[in-house]
Amino acid sequence: MKKIIIIGGPTASYKSSLALELAKQYNGVIINADSIQVYFEIPILSSQPSIEERELVPHKLYSFVSGEFVYSVGKWLDEVVKEVRVAHEIGMVPIIVGGTGLYINSVINGLSKIPEIDPDLRDNIRSLYERIGKDEFYGLLEKRDVEVAKKIFSGDKHRVIRAFEVIEQTGKSILYWQQMANFSPFDKESIITILSSLPRDLLYKRCNDRFVSMIEEGALDEVEYLNKNLPDSTLPITKALGVRELSDYLSGTASLVDSIARAQTGIRKFAKRQVTWFKNQTKDIDKIEYASPEDFGNIVKYVSENLIA
Repeated sequence: MKKIIIIGGPTASYKSSLALELAKQYNGVIINADSIQVYFEIPILSSQPSIEERELVPHKLYSFVSGEFVYSVGKWLDEVVKEVRVAHEIGMVPIIVGGTGLYINSVINGLSKIPEIDPDLRDNIRSLYERIGKDEFYGLLEKRDVEVAKKIFSGDKHRVIRAFEVIEQTGKSILYWQQMANFSPFDKESIITILSSLPRDLLYKRCNDRFVSMIEEGALDEVEYLNKNLPDSTLPITKALGVRELSDYLSGTASLVDSIARAQTGIRKFAKRQVTWFKNQTKDIDKIEYASPEDFGNIVKYVSENLIA
């Protein structure tokens, strides 16, 4: 059976380093599973692999979508299926790595197949939201789909718009589609799952240090570009960690020191939520964990044993 390696866990937890190590050991191709790293406008702020790293081994699904588009987990999974198939056909080992829980979960457990939304309908609905505001728009959702409205906070702009899009496009609630049997593209027996279990203090230090490095490498230029060219706050790319805080600095409403400190706090909180998600969602999955790069040797051995199983 041809295998797939998954490496999941919070931001700044050595996932990319481990993926590189495994790719070099086992003729691997690294496939991105981070919902922000798909966008090409913010390679620094989204911690995408460096040019040097990409030259060492093949990297797929990084920096290939414009931030002006909303890129869905369904589209991503379709691309992953293609990349995994190609890797297997040419004798390479696909290594899927990232911290977006929905992406990782879709590989392991599949995804309900919600029909695509017509681009014109999507644009019209977004324009309607901006024109009438969140409260009136939420009222429209309640009239069209009262059950889903009960489950979504009115201020959750993305989910409110998504639910409205689905019922307008299909005539059925998003709950209907989510309850449909999931489409599972891969045999679970083919998946080797590796998760980070870094100690909290080390994880938080890495989060803090990484953001400082981003500033030194040019993250402010990326945020300035977003503010000028992609000012629509509903776009997922504008939710990248640090964008809001650095925008405050660029607009003159906060100092750089304050903006960095607030961004670091937000990143640590995000990492904590990721830790909780992976802990809760992978309880029943066979996996191996690593707490530091010193554990990579054990991971390599585990993978070796399971690749030939």
